[in-house]
Amino acid sequence: MLLDHNQFVVRAKGQAAVVEEVVRDPGRRDGQLLGMAADATGLVGSLLGTKTIHVREADGNTLAFSVTRSGLLMKKDQVLDAAGKVVGRYQSKRFSLSGGFHVYGADGKHLAEIQGKMLKAEYKFVTPDRKGEMGSVSRTLGGMSGMAKSLLTGG
Repeated sequence: MLLDHNQFVVRAKGQAAVVEEVVRDPGRRDGQLLGMAADATGLVGSLLGTKTIHVREADGNTLAFSVTRSGLLMKKDQVLDAAGKVVGRYQSKRFSLSGGFHVYGADGKHLAEIQGKMLKAEYKFVTPDRKGEMGSVSRTLGGMSGMAKSLLTGG
């Protein structure tokens, strides 16, 4: 199952208009397919400021979880389980130059903070007291061609 893994490699599938992201296991030489993430936002939702991304298991049919963003001015970001129940939410930091988020559980308990580096696509998850690192996310580009492709495809 997708959520049984601690590390993922996410790559865009397609060319100019990225419709789907492929999630693979970096620990395996064959890069085993773990799942796929796709934008499920319709036209009306886009106009109303809503975005939904469905993350599915490798079989393509089983929904692992969804991430939603709604609202035009006051954004509301939530993570939903396969049954549509809210399992967590995140809120952007209000007064941070480098960006980042606060992560909350379904019960409203502050679980983590996501800290970003200005002008870099690198983030780390730290405990609410900022004393321990829980994980990290980074973007690796394949040289200048990778950066050019990323800029053109929005990856």
